[in-house]
Amino acid sequence: MASIIISSDSSLTAARIAEKIAEKGGFSVVNRDILPETAQKYDVDVAQLKKALDKPAGIFGMPAKLKKQCMTYIQAVALEKLLPDNIVCYGLGAHLYAKGVSHFFKVRVLTRPEQLIKELHPAGTAPENKAEKIIAKHEKARNRWSRDVFKQDESNAGLYDLVISLNQIEEEEAVKMILETAALRQFEPMTYSINCVKEFLMAAQVKAKLVERFPDCRVRVDGENTVIHIQALKRNAKKYSAVAKEAARTVPGVKHVEVHILTDFIGQAVESNR
Repeated sequence: MASIIISSDSSLTAARIAEKIAEKGGFSVVNRDILPETAQKYDVDVAQLKKALDKPAGIFGMPAKLKKQCMTYIQAVALEKLLPDNIVCYGLGAHLYAKGVSHFFKVRVLTRPEQLIKELHPAGTAPENKAEKIIAKHEKARNRWSRDVFKQDESNAGLYDLVISLNQIEEEEAVKMILETAALRQFEPMTYSINCVKEFLMAAQVKAKLVERFPDCRVRVDGENTVIHIQALKRNAKKYSAVAKEAARTVPGVKHVEVHILTDFIGQAVESNR
């Protein structure tokens, strides 16, 4: 059966919908309960992982480099948990990195504005004009968060197989709709889609080995080939290529590694002006 990835403008709504899906459909749940395991595996604080999931990078948020590291570690562990089918996942940003897998049924659930205000505003209610501003600010922050690391707007309906607004639909009806759609034949796991998850997982595991030293690295796995792109000054290209290859080969299953060096033009300009 398909695995279901839930995204929502409300963390509470996502949790309620996912837990009901698990109960009614017999799905296993993958959520932020994996953060302690992630913290232990990659030697980071759970608090940092939570902050990476909730706060955009910036002056008052996390340093961009640390955020990329934390999200890479979360991605590697989350994809490992998503390798079996019949999973419902929420709260980990998986809708932004588990793309192109046909048996991942991605759902966006939009909360009633009055319910969202209860979650966002300390008083639980606000005048209509103020409520609109609070919700707009929340949406702006969430969109900034998704663009920080994944260069995507999570409110874009094109990211999802199904978008449900709870304005006129009860949560129970939404859960029924999600389960019925997830049971369709086109969302059944196939050899190709399972291999896609394995390749995404290996790429994430390789990136997790590299991201602290090469925060802007990109990794792609295609069959037996692992392709890495990193930035470096020309004089460091050979050295950094060797470092990246050595790190990648510590990941189980990695065979052939290609490293492509992208010239660090800013660093090159700074160095030439010294």
